[in-house]
This record gives sequence, structure tokens and C-alpha cells, in this order.
Amino acid sequence: MNRSSLPLLGLVIPAALLAAWWLAAHSGGIAPVLLPSPEAVWEAFVRMAADGSLAAHIGMSAMRTMTGFVLAAAFGIGCGVWFAVRPAAAAASHFVIEFLRLTPPLALIPVLILWLGIDEAPKIAIVFLSSFFPIYLSALTAVKGIDPKLAEVAELLRFTSAERFRMLTLPAAMPGILAGLRMGFGYSWRALVGAELIGAGFSHYGELRIRQDRRRVRRHLHDRGARHCGRCRDLEARFGALAPHFGSCVDGEG
Repeated sequence: MNRSSLPLLGLVIPAALLAAWWLAAHSGGIAPVLLPSPEAVWEAFVRMAADGSLAAHIGMSAMRTMTGFVLAAAFGIGCGVWFAVRPAAAAASHFVIEFLRLTPPLALIPVLILWLGIDEAPKIAIVFLSSFFPIYLSALTAVKGIDPKLAEVAELLRFTSAERFRMLTLPAAMPGILAGLRMGFGYSWRALVGAELIGAGFSHYGELRIRQDRRRVRRHLHDRGARHCGRCRDLEARFGALAPHFGSCVDGEG
């Protein structure tokens, strides 16, 4: 297979999923409130993009994500490098860091709301906790995995500590650090959406999702109620038409 056609293979699965989505939405077996059609999603996207609401919600969520991610990157890289070159500091903080790493960040939402309030701080804290540990562990592993021969080269060249870090340690560990930053950035977006949906204020993107779901559910219930009312009226009319016949039968038996 020609290499120039390989990128086109990446479109096969999305196209198949889009077709399956369209067929399932138009089959009539699934309510639109549970699975809206691609056309309805696109119309909502165009409408929200035109009135500016989509950009406002995404902009606010992006601000929270970037704030938490930048803080996590600064502290994560700093702690990772420091603990890699200072084994005593790593041993002293090992228990606390492992305890926090194994605690799901979303489980801390009630505590963070109590401590930090219901404004921006809990959301940024959730993003920070979610993206800190991938960045920290990647930086720690990258620095610890540096070839020991580089330390010998630094001694032969009589580098100072600052020169060793700038010219040897940092360039050698940079691939691992960048991989951790990429992973941490992905975790930050997922954590933000979860925090906004579950309890940290229900604002912006999370609030947008909840409001849309409520509107769909209300519209769906309204449509069902209207159909049931129509059926009840139809039954009432039918029973009303049969009432005289029942009355005559009763009089005849009397």
C-alpha cells in the first residue's frame, strides 16, 4: 500500500461511526433525547457558534484548563526533577505523594468546595490534581533514566551544577518531560468537564451540557404528554359515543 494513502485510512473508522450514528438516529428505535441525529447536532453547533454562546463557554473552560495545567506543569516538572536528584527528599514525601496520586481527583470535589468555595478555585484545583501526577512521574522517570555516562562527561568537563542541568540533564530528559506534558494536558480537559458536570458550580461547558439535556428531556416529556392527552381524548370520545347504547341496554333490562 502506498504511504500517501495511509492518512486516508484514518477516515474510514470515523466515517463508519458517522454512518452508524445516522442510521441509528433515523431508525426510530431510539428517542432523539438519547441519540440526536447528526443534522440536529450540526444545527445546534451552527446556532451556538453564531450567537457567540459556544465561544464564551469554551473560552471560560479553556482558561480554567490552562491555569490548572500551567500550575501542574510548573510544580510537576520542578518536583520531578528535584526528587530525581535528591533521593532523600523523594523518600520523605513518597507516602504523601502516593496517597494523593491514588485518590481520584473527582472524589475530592466535596472537600475542595468546602475548602475553596464554589467559584473558580475548585475547578482549577481538580485540573491541577489530574494533570500534576502524569507530568511529575514522567519528569521523575526521565531524569532518573539519564545515561550515567553523561555524569562522567560532566565531571571531565568540570561543569558546574547549573551547567550540568542546563547542558546535560535537561536536554536528555526533555523527550520524557514532553510526553508527560502531552499526557497531562489530555487529563486536564477530561477532569475539567467532569468537575463542571458533577458538582463544581455547574458552570460554562458543564452547565451548557446540563441545560441542553434538561431542555431535551422537557421537550421529550412534553411531546409524550401531548400524545397521551390526545389518546385519552380519543378514548373519551369513543366512550361518549357508546354511552347512549349502554343506557338503552340498561333501560331494556329494567
